[in-house]
Amino acid sequence: MVENEVFFMDKAFDFGRKLKIGFSNSLDDEFVMAVQDMGFVAKEINGEKGFKVYCGGGMGRGSKIGHVLIEFLPETDLLRAVKALINLFYDRGDRVNRMQARLRFLVEKMGFEGFKKLYLDYFEKETIVNGKIPKIDYEKKVRELKQFDEIENSETFNLWKDICTKETKFKDIVSLVLYVKNGDLSAKDIEKLYILMKDINTPTIRATINQNLVIPLVHKSAIPYIYKYLSETIPEIVTETISIRGQIRACVGAKVCMIGVQDSQSIADAIGDELDQLAKEFPQYRKIIFKEAKNIRISGCPSSCAGVPVAPLGFIGLKKKINDKLVDCMQVYMGGILTDSIQSLAFEIPNLILPIDEIPILVKSLFRDYLEILQVYDITFSNYMYERRLEEF
Repeated sequence: MVENEVFFMDKAFDFGRKLKIGFSNSLDDEFVMAVQDMGFVAKEINGEKGFKVYCGGGMGRGSKIGHVLIEFLPETDLLRAVKALINLFYDRGDRVNRMQARLRFLVEKMGFEGFKKLYLDYFEKETIVNGKIPKIDYEKKVRELKQFDEIENSETFNLWKDICTKETKFKDIVSLVLYVKNGDLSAKDIEKLYILMKDINTPTIRATINQNLVIPLVHKSAIPYIYKYLSETIPEIVTETISIRGQIRACVGAKVCMIGVQDSQSIADAIGDELDQLAKEFPQYRKIIFKEAKNIRISGCPSSCAGVPVAPLGFIGLKKKINDKLVDCMQVYMGGILTDSIQSLAFEIPNLILPIDEIPILVKSLFRDYLEILQVYDITFSNYMYERRLEEF
């Protein structure tokens, strides 16, 4: 790797706005990578590691799904690909007009085929090499994890464990998801998590795009200890995990944001209450409701902080005159999806602007209908909302 060359490139600090670059090791996050200026999705072909590369995507005014720039980029060419894009945008992008200072507008202006041809010229001329990306010695980290003798077998614990733990490639080692409501933790709570990590001797915690935390390496024997510790010190992490509310993504909303129109987090709370009730009605479908609730995105204004443009079901806060009275409302969006056969941003549903107290009722109704459909044939929530986007409501 050419040390510090990318970090100290003057060009990268003179774009007028920003260049958003994202990485994912899972196809589950491919849609998110497709709405970045440049998005990398980990890929492996015949034992060679690399990336599928998207470019020209973005959210906000004029949201766009990006194009596949490179179907397979070897990992050794990662910095080369990024630096080529930096140089191209510096030379050809509009860095003066802030409203146009994003890569997607350049791609749109040139046409993707023209842009791709030019990009590949820049890529071929670029000489920076990062080499093989060093592997992390996870086996060493696994050996250092602390084991425990504690036992817990309550119904609440088993539900929490079932929701939060996922198997890994290592025997008796799981990853642990901590569902954090709105992604908010106080400094004191962060200190408590730090103490927990020292207690179980795990070195890493990660923030997720869904506003949650993941401890990627935990010995199974530590799960009862972790549950007891969190229940006593940060109980809302346990209660919000069990609640479906912990899955719903909402921006900070009008209580914090200067441009916010509606309190998106309070609306998310109300939706969570309704879905929790639905899960009690259909306990056999609770896991499905819990899993699909992450596809609900709520934004207090037309900005894209909650990712509404890629939402299977999304809401944007606004105010509307109803019977000569200004009413707190939300515009409904449906149908954001990215599969091999369908690539679509969320649709603004015509005339479906509802008072905020009707939003939770609508969500519960849509999920109830979805569960009934599942009894007939298998369909993802994303596909289901895409099919419903053209219906009359």
